[in-house]
Amino acid sequence: MLRKNPFDEIFFVSLIEQKEREAIFNVSPSRLRPHNLKNYNIKRLAYETLDFPRTEIERTLIEAMQIGFD
Repeated sequence: MLRKNPFDEIFFVSLIEQKEREAIFNVSPSRLRPHNLKNYNIKRLAYETLDFPRTEIERTLIEAMQIGFD
């Protein structure tokens, strides 16, 4: 007997534009560490994450903070 698996489907996730990535980098750090926001080069971070979806950008920020405090 075969059952349908969630991994059996292929779906498309569109990538976000430069301005949208900049907005994510402005919102996420300001929510997590607002006093350090001026230390980030937002345009560079947005440029370097060209192929990242929104959730992966947010996860990367959280993981970077965890690595920084270990």
